[in-house]
Amino acid sequence: DYQLTTNNTLTVQYYYARDVRSNVGVGGLSLPAQAYDRRNTEHSFQVSDTQILGERIVNETRFRYERERDNRTAQDPAPTIRVNGAFTGGGSNQNSSSDERNYELQNYTSLIAGAHTAKFGVRVRVDHNVDISRNDFLGTFTFPTLTAYQLTEQGLAAGETMAQIRASGGGPSQFTITAGTPNALVNVMDTGLYVQDDWQLHPNLTLSGGLRFETQTKIPDHADLAPRAGLA
Repeated sequence: DYQLTTNNTLTVQYYYARDVRSNVGVGGLSLPAQAYDRRNTEHSFQVSDTQILGERIVNETRFRYERERDNRTAQDPAPTIRVNGAFTGGGSNQNSSSDERNYELQNYTSLIAGAHTAKFGVRVRVDHNVDISRNDFLGTFTFPTLTAYQLTEQGLAAGETMAQIRASGGGPSQFTITAGTPNALVNVMDTGLYVQDDWQLHPNLTLSGGLRFETQTKIPDHADLAPRAGLA
């Protein structure tokens, strides 16, 4: 907090967090080969400026920037092997990252004029999100039983074909794989404006009225008005 002048105060805040974990996803029926590493970082920067303009006007401006990143990386990049009721091995199918950035700007003004207390302001927000997911891009082999998996391993070691392995009761019952475009990008911007008046008709009676306007880039309706009225 910094007192720029007698009537002007500046406040700055910064926050940083970092969380790194290794060998995530191991335990129970998941073998050590299923391990993946996860790293999460978060930054937050805020600044606000409050000005007292004369005896009856106060103006406040706020800005905030936030960024959060999350990464998951498989330690063993290989297809996943799932044996029902026994274990899950092979490589981990966790391979993704996300990057989210948020910007927000606000400006509010309060004005006292006789029995009226007027407030008006504006808020602008921008959200930027980038997601990349390659989960299961290397595929997953599912075996119905442990015996089927053991027969498959023995057949492969002996140089047998898959047809021979299946004839002996081995082979996976299912193979799944994810394909396509791993990237997703979303940008959203919204704006809100408002005005409000509190009219003190009597020391114990106040009449309030206001109007708010909001719009957003991803919504086709750009004329969203919200009136309000109150009596206290």
